[in-house]
Amino acid sequence: MQPVVNARRSLSFALLATLFFSVALSQTVASEENQDPEIQGNSILTIHSIDQSHGIPATWELSISASSRIGADFLPDPHMGVRYQIDTHIGDADGNISQSESHAFSIQLEQSRTWGDAEVAGCCSFDLQPFILDGPISFNSSSIPAGPLEISHAWGWNETADIFGVADGRAIRLLDLPRTGSLVEAVPMKIILPHSWEYRFSAQSSIMTPSPSGFTVDRSSSPVASDIRISLDTNVPPSASAVRQGGGSTTISPHSDIHLAGLCEDNSLANQMPEWVVEGPFEKIEYTGNILEIQTSSMELEHGEQVFFSMKCTDAHGANSSWTQIVTVDSAPPTFSISFQASVGTGLWNDIQPESNTIPLPSGTVLRSVIEAYDQEGDPVRIYLESNRSGGFTRTGTDVLEITEAFYHGQSTNGPHRDPDDRHSQREPTNWFFSVDVQDSVGNNVVGNWTIVVLDDEGPVIVPEIMLSGVSVESSTRLVAGQEIQLNISGSYDRIDALDTTLWTIVFDGNYVHEMTPYSDISDLISLGEAHPGNHVIRIVSWDPSGHESVLEVPIEIEPAEGVIFSSSPTIEVSGDIGLNNPLVITASINNEGSGSGSARLCSGAICSPEGIIVPATSTGPAVSRISLAITPDSVGDLDLKLIWFQLPGGDEETIDLTGNITIRDNLPDWIPPTFVSMAIVALSYAAIRRWGDSPDQ
Repeated sequence: MQPVVNARRSLSFALLATLFFSVALSQTVASEENQDPEIQGNSILTIHSIDQSHGIPATWELSISASSRIGADFLPDPHMGVRYQIDTHIGDADGNISQSESHAFSIQLEQSRTWGDAEVAGCCSFDLQPFILDGPISFNSSSIPAGPLEISHAWGWNETADIFGVADGRAIRLLDLPRTGSLVEAVPMKIILPHSWEYRFSAQSSIMTPSPSGFTVDRSSSPVASDIRISLDTNVPPSASAVRQGGGSTTISPHSDIHLAGLCEDNSLANQMPEWVVEGPFEKIEYTGNILEIQTSSMELEHGEQVFFSMKCTDAHGANSSWTQIVTVDSAPPTFSISFQASVGTGLWNDIQPESNTIPLPSGTVLRSVIEAYDQEGDPVRIYLESNRSGGFTRTGTDVLEITEAFYHGQSTNGPHRDPDDRHSQREPTNWFFSVDVQDSVGNNVVGNWTIVVLDDEGPVIVPEIMLSGVSVESSTRLVAGQEIQLNISGSYDRIDALDTTLWTIVFDGNYVHEMTPYSDISDLISLGEAHPGNHVIRIVSWDPSGHESVLEVPIEIEPAEGVIFSSSPTIEVSGDIGLNNPLVITASINNEGSGSGSARLCSGAICSPEGIIVPATSTGPAVSRISLAITPDSVGDLDLKLIWFQLPGGDEETIDLTGNITIRDNLPDWIPPTFVSMAIVALSYAAIRRWGDSPDQ
């Protein structure tokens, strides 16, 4: 008999799986119980007791019935059906089954089910050790009818056996169900546990359902071809928990319905239903279910009354746990305090004590607010803050909320957001609302509102436009001398006041062009005179009707005109004694007010100096170039002197006549020493005094 058992156990999983898959494919509809309609029955494992110090007694029961199209898994070709197997592998393969062949099959079937351990039988192992037989197997099978192979019928068997397992020292027990593809695995297996023991965990819990005193495993539905491991342990009460909406931790609202969600968590496969009891100044409420709705709004509850909530979870063993809560009816709103501090770009904070709900602030002020909320029941208080500043914002906090925000002029004032032609009118100050809603956990609330008025504490916004001869210039435009400088201030605006109510002072290079002049008198172009090379400053001062002042200084750089431009005739300097035959160095100084450069030489007759460079002027002023000529005059009178120059590059040569600037005088003879001449003059003077000094006519 043992060879038969070994032969059955040696069948490959692929062959055994073919049996079930071929049968499954031959069916068009599966049963609602996920059991093959051609294989019916059930198996039961009853574990009588579990104890570490003793063996694990259990009972195995199996009842199975299969269609003749289903083959026996201890014979070859199970996919061909049981009648083919009997005729081919037991009988004479004549296409018919005789009574003797049927009888022989029954004997071999019983022998194949005379197993040594429960794992071979398709049952199970406990703590990694197979259950073993604890006595003979009670077995009986249905007979196979004689006749042709085409006969259709059911076949199967019933078996019962006492089995015995051994526990090891682990705290959590392990029950393993084999998955080898045997015919036994096609029927559901019910597992009955001893009292106080329960299912704990399995990775394949999806194929398990709770049943009285245990659970049922549908091995044929297992998505994997591996043993099914189940952990068992002594029963523990389920865990009871609940979440209540419509109130705080210790309070409920008399005006809002209450929603309670209960949860019973257990290690078993069964989901226990929460059992509710609600008591208070109303008729007791009892309910079973996960969700409980209480319409407190219709109960006319009074402030300070109490309500008792209880939820209990009970498992199949009668063990239970509960969740309870006592709450107080709360209809009183919370209270709050608020403080304000302001900082205007200094980093220093100043306390604000508004006399009303209006808070005036200069534009750009940073406002810090601290809100502290309190509830007499001790529940947390939710703070909601909302403002329409800059598109709107909200802030939230619990019990304490601190915010810091800056407030500026908005869309109601004059500013860049308006068209230039729409910035000169009278406007209203910007008002920002500041709303605080303080709510306790049950929805009682109190609201506070403030209005922040942005003050106009600054002068007009000065927007200058620089123009040359009526043409606007950009900051990158090159300004060239020789054109009229003009100023346009029509792009300016005051955030609140009409521009016609403002006063203006215009100063150009320290000279007052306008002083305290109304805008209406200078709304057109303002002439600042001809543009001269150099760096200039336009100072613009404006006042609104409240006396707020704005000052803007606009530096402009005027570059020289193009070309070489002489602002005046060259000046002449002479080094040496201007006399006949005396060597002289004559220097001509040239003032160039243009941005061009040139080349020049100083000539007297045919004698000319080396060529020198005429330096271009810059925005800081004209450039002075010096050209020097060394000459020894050989005739008296006006010295012939000319400046010959041309503009670079490739300009025509031009001449400036400088004759008449230097006159050469005749020198005394060389033989008369100067000391002698002086002595002669003194002697002649003395003689004259002596000759005519005593005359009475004198």
